[in-house]
Amino acid sequence: MVDYAIRLGLEPLIEVDSEDDALDVVNNNPSVMLGINSRDLGNLSVSLDRAVSIIRAIRGKANIIIAESGVKNVNDALELAREGANAILVGTALMKNVELARELSSVVIK
Repeated sequence: MVDYAIRLGLEPLIEVDSEDDALDVVNNNPSVMLGINSRDLGNLSVSLDRAVSIIRAIRGKANIIIAESGVKNVNDALELAREGANAILVGTALMKNVELARELSSVVIK
């Protein structure tokens, strides 16, 4: 599917939730965007430590790393950025705190 998407001119985003899957993706498709899910899909628990661990395992091997799930505040976003995430996906936290969008938009990471 990745090759087909690329042939169509699309840039695929592949989501993973384990170090093994992340390493498999970046070793076979280093140019794709990699989504790191902080949610354990087996029991649905969410942990930023999970995302950080996966990011550390593939840091420097993926062009774009998107941290998904579990971002509750600016400090979470900054921690993920320091570890190597290029972007974050925030959902539930924004529904619970509309001010979070404003707070996050004021953060510029270099």
